[in-house]
Amino acid sequence: MNTVPWNETVIGVTPNTGVQDSPRAMIGIGGIILCILLGACLLIEAAQIEDDLSGQVRDYAEKSGFDWLVVEADGQDLTLSGSAPYFGDRRDVIEFSEDLWGVAKVTNNILLLGQSNTCQLEFDRYLSVGSIEFSNNGSRISPTSFPLIDRLADIARNCNARVRISGHTDSTGEADANIRLSTIRAQRVRKQMLARGVSSKQVTAVGYGETRPIANNSTLAGREKNRRIEFRVTGRT
Repeated sequence: MNTVPWNETVIGVTPNTGVQDSPRAMIGIGGIILCILLGACLLIEAAQIEDDLSGQVRDYAEKSGFDWLVVEADGQDLTLSGSAPYFGDRRDVIEFSEDLWGVAKVTNNILLLGQSNTCQLEFDRYLSVGSIEFSNNGSRISPTSFPLIDRLADIARNCNARVRISGHTDSTGEADANIRLSTIRAQRVRKQMLARGVSSKQVTAVGYGETRPIANNSTLAGREKNRRIEFRVTGRT
């Protein structure tokens, strides 16, 4: 009778039971879990780096009054865009971003106001979120409108274009009086533009009164929209 030695039985049977492979399987599963955890940590860290870098640039822009700046982060790379009113503003924000610790690359997509035929788009963008206000039934410009006029003048100075400033009223009152009022208002705005360095040959002023409404004058909201100042690029200088 042939008998299998005790030590051979153990060696021969144990592998078939999978007992010796269990530690390997456990190590393999542990390795997979570790990789997943490391990957998650790296993703979280990357997101934190993006938020930190873009946040520092946005804080700098806010303190410097660069409300035109748009910052996008991809890992340690930053992309800057927007329309700067001055070359120096664009230069300063690029240099600040490049000097930040942890930044690998800065892509500059910042335009100067007026570059690449952006003049009309920029006029429309600023006047869509703000308006030039006047005293009630008068032609005195409200001081709260001066920051908007500052930015409109920035755009005009950088534009190689002629600009028409037009005044408009609602239909309240006499038509002739509205023409006169809208003309004076447009002229007042032009005067403010010239005071901010815009060439007198570049900008003209005209008043249309109530003749060019953009909303219904029978409603309060409509009349408010019709009382406005518009900037229109009319050609190249």
